[in-house]
Amino acid sequence: MDFPVVLNRKSDTPPTRLYLHREFLTDGREPLVAAGEARDHFLNIREKAPEVFTGLDYVLGILWKDPTSTNLDLFGYKDIARWPGNPEVSNWVFKNGVFLSTRNISCGDSLILLGREEHYRRTCANLETYFSRVPPSIPVKLKLDESC
Repeated sequence: MDFPVVLNRKSDTPPTRLYLHREFLTDGREPLVAAGEARDHFLNIREKAPEVFTGLDYVLGILWKDPTSTNLDLFGYKDIARWPGNPEVSNWVFKNGVFLSTRNISCGDSLILLGREEHYRRTCANLETYFSRVPPSIPVKLKLDESC
């Protein structure tokens, strides 16, 4: 499991945490440059498909690349009114900014990450506390908190 960069967008509605998989950084770009590209890619998707984000309490996303595409595996969580609860999780897969399917959920690295996120979330007092830091069990090299 290798997610060297995370963008914590706790001011978004809904709050969003985006992880960059090592495959997003294979072309030698600086992590800050890659983070900016990831943010722009996410915001483009958010603008094109706002309905995906409607009714969600928070979002986790994983960005990765292959030789021909930039990909975003997006996971939307809802129904956490009775914290910590057991949220419903929906997923969407985007390839080059276009909705692809919900058939291909993600990869094994991402599933490990999502499990660690959920385990950590259940130890937090509320959503604000949860988004105040990345789970300690997920080693990241660069964490960026963004408000826009």
